[in-house]
Amino acid sequence: MTDNIDHFNEIVGLVFDQLYRSFPIETDIDEEAIAKALGIEIIDNTPDDWPAPKILNYGVVREGVPFRLLLYATLRWLNSEGFTTGRGEYSQMSVCLSAKALTVLNASPSALSQSLGAKLGEAVKGAGTEAGRSVIGETVGQIIGGFTKSILS
Repeated sequence: MTDNIDHFNEIVGLVFDQLYRSFPIETDIDEEAIAKALGIEIIDNTPDDWPAPKILNYGVVREGVPFRLLLYATLRWLNSEGFTTGRGEYSQMSVCLSAKALTVLNASPSALSQSLGAKLGEAVKGAGTEAGRSVIGETVGQIIGGFTKSILS
């Protein structure tokens, strides 16, 4: 059984990837893309004559943990800890990386031949798999660690 922290790391990786690719443009978090990457059930409740956007609900990350609950808690945490800026009740709208988060994502640790942002971009392609979860977790740990060091300096 996977713990919340593993899913948290995977969601953080997918959110950072969305924001890194769109930087500096503020963007609404694409929760459907995150759910798809994680293999979460997507339930389309949109009536046939509904204009847009779609009305979607999602399955659970694991028993007793709805996808949106964990996603929104993660987005609020990223915002409150200074990794992102965003609007909306769950900090899910008009989201952008903070300057310090961008600095860390652009960093290229000596052991890597690429930036953490580029490594994360490659890692999220394996989201939803055990191997992908491991690489994303490791990369998110490096990003959060680098962010923490930049705050303390």
